[in-house]
Amino acid sequence: MTGTMAALPVSAPLEANPHDALLRRVLETGGRDRDMVLAAVMHDGLALELACEELRGDYFVVLAAVSSNGDALRFAANTLREDCQIVKQAVSLSGAALQYASRTPKADREVVIAAVSQSAAAFDFADDSLRTDRGVIRAALSRRAAVLSDASDELREDRDFLLEALSVNSQSLLYAADSVLRDSVWLRAVLTTLGHNNRHVVEAAITFDDSLFLLADEALKVDRSFFIACLARNGEVLKHAPTTALQQDREVVWTAVKQTGRALRYASEELRADPELAKLAVRGDPMALEWVAGDCRR
Repeated sequence: MTGTMAALPVSAPLEANPHDALLRRVLETGGRDRDMVLAAVMHDGLALELACEELRGDYFVVLAAVSSNGDALRFAANTLREDCQIVKQAVSLSGAALQYASRTPKADREVVIAAVSQSAAAFDFADDSLRTDRGVIRAALSRRAAVLSDASDELREDRDFLLEALSVNSQSLLYAADSVLRDSVWLRAVLTTLGHNNRHVVEAAITFDDSLFLLADEALKVDRSFFIACLARNGEVLKHAPTTALQQDREVVWTAVKQTGRALRYASEELRADPELAKLAVRGDPMALEWVAGDCRR
């Protein structure tokens, strides 16, 4: 036993827990009694670990196990870890169980879509031939936008696909190619038609063009946490602070200056004279010295 199953209490009476009693009998018979093993895996798929080698290769025993717990696939015989139907059943419950599959199911589009639809972590185990598949990536996006960062450059630059991706996960644009994030005309159209009140779309849009912040919904603009998130991507957004209070806020200014030293010019005079902020700004961009105030210039 590998330690996956919990240890059985040695002194507990068999009647104390019917399943523990069943597992004990499975152990005592060396996992060779088919009916007993079948009953055990139907209650807890991981009990397949206790089955003998022959029963780990029994289609119906393994199917029952993975129907109870997808991760039971790890204990199946190699021949069944190659079976797409067995693997599909397993990943429909635990997408990450795809890691235990053999090569054939990992390259099966239907199996992989089922896996990534359950858990984006499964994307890491898919065959390379499917890691650029639009359908697979679209399914994975429903779980985690970051999978787009592993997609091909062609997809990350495909504006039509990115619009599809946005309809699945509003964070998708954050992982678009730089060439897209530099396309202010296209981003302006996206913001105007469907994203001005979506914080993730705005955050992505301002990456290289701070002026696009002005298209954000008014309620978003005054949201301090959202403003800080935008500054972390483009410190120049500080110039568009909706209130002077934000330009007097040390945490806000620190975030902006950390991203680009030149953002110091938009801070309040008091903060431009802050020694630590001045040092951070100049270290990031020596030109920021021009906007350092007070004794810090010396």
